[in-house]
Amino acid sequence: MKKLTRSLVALAIMLAGGLSTVSAHAGMMYEVTSHKQNGHSFWMPGIGLRHLHFDPAGMLTINSDGTAKLSGKISQGSTSFDVDADMSGFTKADQALCDAAKYENGAKKKKCKKHWYIFTGHLTGTLSIGGQPVYSIWSDGKPPPQFGTHKANAKNNRLGFSSWFYFKETGCDGCQTYHGDINVNLAVVPEPGTLALIALGIVGLVSMRKWRHQAS
Repeated sequence: MKKLTRSLVALAIMLAGGLSTVSAHAGMMYEVTSHKQNGHSFWMPGIGLRHLHFDPAGMLTINSDGTAKLSGKISQGSTSFDVDADMSGFTKADQALCDAAKYENGAKKKKCKKHWYIFTGHLTGTLSIGGQPVYSIWSDGKPPPQFGTHKANAKNNRLGFSSWFYFKETGCDGCQTYHGDINVNLAVVPEPGTLALIALGIVGLVSMRKWRHQAS
């Protein structure tokens, strides 16, 4: 029994260490859902889509180098798009937060909120159907994409992400440019190492129960 326990502990350490290295490279991952049941994930009123929701939940990955990716499928009725959006310059600099805060209420400067962060790099990406880009999306940094609580999701105080953006038909220089926004709740996705340790713990408990049963 002691030999089995030592083997399980050694395996747990090996897996957790290896998977943590992978996780550190990939960054933190968050499950993305709409900010409230009757709200939206994407709001694109210029084309009549005010209640686009991630279905199933999307994914936001923030990498250790400050870059990030938002992905998943958004739908409203029979209309669906695959989201692929990139950001960079993830920061928590106080001055950057102060600069961003003034956009929350026009030109009025608001008090800094240190529990939300911004991306100094603009959001860029596409909305695709069947693998073909339909709309190009981008932001101009006013305000910048935001991550955190309160300011990053104005509809409630949960952990969230938000960003204003522009969009137009891909590859169409003369097409009209529209305005939209993203407003979503986030939930932390457990790191692979954590899941591995939980699984190994269950295996260890089952093995102990079998060993005790056989010993009796």
